Amino acid sequence: LNAIDRLVERSGDSHTGLLVNVGDFFHANDTTSQTPQSKHSLDTDGRFGRTIRLAGELFRHIIDKLLTKHKEVVIINARGNHDPDAALWINEMIRAVYLDEKRLTVLDNFNKFVWYKFGKNLIVTHHGDRLKVQQAYEAITRNLPKEWGECEHRFLWMGHIHHKQQHEVGGLLAETFNVLAPPDYWHSASGYGASRSMTCILLHKDFGIDCRFQANIQELK
Repeated sequence: LNAIDRLVERSGDSHTGLLVNVGDFFHANDTTSQTPQSKHSLDTDGRFGRTIRLAGELFRHIIDKLLTKHKEVVIINARGNHDPDAALWINEMIRAVYLDEKRLTVLDNFNKFVWYKFGKNLIVTHHGDRLKVQQAYEAITRNLPKEWGECEHRFLWMGHIHHKQQHEVGGLLAETFNVLAPPDYWHSASGYGASRSMTCILLHKDFGIDCRFQANIQELK
């Protein structure tokens, strides 16, 4: 909550606020506390209903904060490898709660690729699991040829690996982001770790990235 408040306050008088959840918002998809595909055991609270309730409260705070700042708000919830089904119903939960809010748009996440066009910016999101940047580039140019041609600035925003990487392929800037949460037991025991932060990127409708800033875990504690 503190990170969201700080980033929104720093975001200037931008017209549109785009909230991008790059996947695995829920560490576990359901009460089995396992990854759906590989069946890896996960650290969980044990009361999945409480997790759902807290998720709803968190999204309400974030969206309400964005609506105080921006004239239009757009939500992207990418489906992760930990929460491919939970990400679907969180989308519908948000739609139901904000049914009468005309300034809010929740983009469908039936496909793992979710995209949004803002001026000359094409923003494509994918959690990043089982996907190489070259594959993503080929899929985007194949499936979005019109949008690709209309935009000078093309971005692929991903999560999954939890640390920062940037690759530029054929006019596509692909980027992965840090997360605020600490590593779970499996990742910690396996030696994984990365900086913990949440990022805000300001885009100009014609000129692409104007600036970026982040809230680091150190300033939030």
